[in-house]
Amino acid sequence: MNYKILLYGCKGYGKTSLAEALAKYFRNKRFKVIYVKHIHHGDYNVDYSSKDTGRLLEAGVDAVSAMSDVRIYLNSKIGHNLYKEFLRRLIDEFDVAIFEGIPDIEVDVFDYVINIVDSECRRSIPYQYKDYIEIDRSKLYDSFDEVFKYIINQLMEQLL
Repeated sequence: MNYKILLYGCKGYGKTSLAEALAKYFRNKRFKVIYVKHIHHGDYNVDYSSKDTGRLLEAGVDAVSAMSDVRIYLNSKIGHNLYKEFLRRLIDEFDVAIFEGIPDIEVDVFDYVINIVDSECRRSIPYQYKDYIEIDRSKLYDSFDEVFKYIINQLMEQLL
């Protein structure tokens, strides 16, 4: 069974901190977890210029992929559906998928959407979801335990 959690909110509102806490929590419970982050700007670069992948990107290739027995990496300068299809299939291999921001793949329905809001930023959710949790940004860190308990209780009900 696969649970998809979407963390949503404005920049700097604590989505990554919440993702880290959720990931640690689920890993401690022995769940297999994948984290999928949407990067909204196209000029990011995680490749170091002195390493092979960075050198090839600087040489002008359109995409770099690296694989080992334990890691898969893809950095592409062009839009294509290969990555989206690969990621869709990969997600099925995990118990919990934590998405941050706007996912760049089609997800039928999220099990949980956690929307971090305040009076200045309240984004509506453009995706289908089964359950919705709204957390005030100022109370986010106080709400971690509450969010975990709520999600775990829901998850256990589905397993029983």
